[in-house]
Amino acid sequence: MLLHDYPILAALASKARLPIATTVTFFAVVFLAGCGSGKPPIDGWEVASRGHYSAALSDDASHVVIGSIMHGGSLWDIESKERMYNWNHVKKGFSNLSSVDFSADGKFAVTSDGSTIVLWNVADGSPAGFWSAPGKIIDLALSSDGHFALLGLDNYNAVYFDIKNGGVVRTFFHKGKVTSVDLSDDDRYALTGSEDHQAIMWDVGTGEPLEVYLHERPVQLVALSPEGNLAFSFAKYDKALIWETKTGDTKFELPMTTSEKQFGVEYSSAKFSSESSNLLLLGNNRRDVGLWDYSKKRQKDSWEAQKKDVTQIASGAAIVDLAFGAGVYFAVTSDGLIQKFK
Repeated sequence: MLLHDYPILAALASKARLPIATTVTFFAVVFLAGCGSGKPPIDGWEVASRGHYSAALSDDASHVVIGSIMHGGSLWDIESKERMYNWNHVKKGFSNLSSVDFSADGKFAVTSDGSTIVLWNVADGSPAGFWSAPGKIIDLALSSDGHFALLGLDNYNAVYFDIKNGGVVRTFFHKGKVTSVDLSDDDRYALTGSEDHQAIMWDVGTGEPLEVYLHERPVQLVALSPEGNLAFSFAKYDKALIWETKTGDTKFELPMTTSEKQFGVEYSSAKFSSESSNLLLLGNNRRDVGLWDYSKKRQKDSWEAQKKDVTQIASGAAIVDLAFGAGVYFAVTSDGLIQKFK
C-alpha cells in the first residue's frame, strides 16, 4: 500500500517563506462588534484567507495544522503566529485536506485528502509516511505517539491503521458511515460515531465493543476523555451528552432548548481537559464557545468568536477545533481565524 518512498515524500514539504495567509491581529473595533452573550476573544489572527476544509490544534496549543481552501496544507506556530511549513500530498500544487490531527505528544501530525494519508514530523516538517487509505476517510484521530491512526470511513467501518508501517490492524464495524472518531490518550480505547445513530466505545486491543449509546439521529460528533472513562456524543435534532464508557449511563445531558433542536444548532467541536477531570470545551456552528463543568452540571464561561467580515450583519463560522492553553483557550473557526479567549 505504500505509494512513495521517503525521498519522494521529502518533496511534498517545504519551508514557508512568503506568507500565503496574512497574519493579522484583530482591530479593537472587531472585539466590540459581537452582539452575542459570550465574551469576545482577547486576540486573533488569520491563517487561511478563504477559510479551510480542516484544522486541528495540538493538545498543548503550540501548533495548528490547516487544510486551506486556497493554499493547501500548512503548519503554524501559535506563539509566533507564523506559518512554518507547507504540507501537501502532491509534488506540485495544493492538496484539499479534509481531515487533520496531532498526536497527543505533539511530535507528529497527520493529514488526509480523503484517499491518501501523510504522517508528518512537527519538529522539522518532514513526511514520515505516505499511504493510500482503505476507504474514503471522513474523520481521523492520531495515536498518542503517532504510530497509528483511527480512520472513520464511508464504507461503514472504522479502522485502526498502522501509519508508520502500513496496513489495517483492527476493524470496527458500523451500519452507516463513520462520521467522527477519537482515541484515549493511552490508545487502549476508541470511540466512533456513525450515521447508524450509534456512538460505540471499543477495546482497541481486541476490537470488541465495550459500550453503545444509541441516539435518535445520526451521530455527528464524538470526543473521548484522556483516560477514556467518559465520552461526549452529539446528534443533530436530538441531544448532546456526556456518558460513562464503562456503563453507558448518562452523566450529564447538555441543556438544549426546543428551538435549538428544531433549528439544528450543531456542536462542531469538543475537547476534554487533560489537566482537570471535570471540564469540557464545546464549540458550535454559531461561533459560540462554552466551558462546561460537567461534575457540577453547569457552564463556567462562554465566549463568542468574532467574524472576519464585521460589515456583514449575519455570517456563519463554525468552531472547528479547540484547545486548552495556560489560563487561556484557543479556537479555530471555519472562516480561517485562530482566536484566543480568557
